[in-house]
Amino acid sequence: MGGIGKTTLAKIIYNKLSNQFEHRSFIADVRETCDDRRLVYLQNQLIKDILKQENQVSNKDEGIRLISSKFNGKKVLILLDDVSNDDQLKALARNHNWFSSGSVIIITTRNKSILDNAGVDNQYELEELDKDNSLILFSRHAFRRDSPPSEFKDLTHVIVFTTGGLPLSLEVLGSFLCGKRKKYGETQ
Repeated sequence: MGGIGKTTLAKIIYNKLSNQFEHRSFIADVRETCDDRRLVYLQNQLIKDILKQENQVSNKDEGIRLISSKFNGKKVLILLDDVSNDDQLKALARNHNWFSSGSVIIITTRNKSILDNAGVDNQYELEELDKDNSLILFSRHAFRRDSPPSEFKDLTHVIVFTTGGLPLSLEVLGSFLCGKRKKYGETQ
């Protein structure tokens, strides 16, 4: 599900681990960037980040050959954000043996079968926030505190219910309403 916080959590983990790796790459928005031509762009971005070489490949198969042979022996940290199909993952990080022992590949996706098909070692599925945590997150963005002022309680509960516990929605709506007067949020 989009907006649940996969990318945010993955970035936090990536940033915490990054100082332990000489070779690292964060490939953002794979789904939005990809078609066959753009997949080569992402392969070149990965190659540039890891090998410090620019525009090394001109097609997907060439990229697979280079990544699988030149990354071998390198301990890497790679974050592939929002992978939407098996071909994307296969072109960027198909096999564990492409990388040295101790490498970490973080993959975010809306499609659990991509992770199953790839045989990843560990999976973590994020869930929507419960009502109480949704209320706190929204209130922090809308009111800069953990709970709404009394005049905003009803509106806040409607917003929390409507967003269904999606953190991104709560943050965006809360930030949008921050500093607004009460009449702005009410319908007549």
